[in-house]
Amino acid sequence: MSPDKPISAVFIFEITANTRPILTGWVEKGHRIAAIIVPAPRRRKRFSIGTWRRRLRRKLALMSNPGSQVPLIEFGRPNDWEALARQVAGLGADVLVCFGFSALIPDKVLNLFPRGGLNLHPALLPHYRGPHPIHRLVIDQPA
Repeated sequence: MSPDKPISAVFIFEITANTRPILTGWVEKGHRIAAIIVPAPRRRKRFSIGTWRRRLRRKLALMSNPGSQVPLIEFGRPNDWEALARQVAGLGADVLVCFGFSALIPDKVLNLFPRGGLNLHPALLPHYRGPHPIHRLVIDQPA
């Protein structure tokens, strides 16, 4: 695969104001978004108002971006990696891009992507690991 050829990616993250620029930049560079894997609601909260609002926000965010016909795959605990692998296998994506995903992705899923995976973290590891690294950065004020 040449570097000039567009790359197809599956993204794993919640669609927010922080992650929308990643998607927009990816499409503007001429690449393709094969799918976005988003957190699934907790089992007990499948039909709550909060879940409905979160799903609506995702759809609205994607409608305002180029390439808005992107399939969303909800994935959550208990993590059924076999089912996710079946869903992702038919997409033909080249790379997996993660941002803020707390689970270790097994090889059976990573092996579906010929160019591997990329894990993005908003702060320097391992010093600022965990679910809220930005708060710790603000408190420490590193130079």
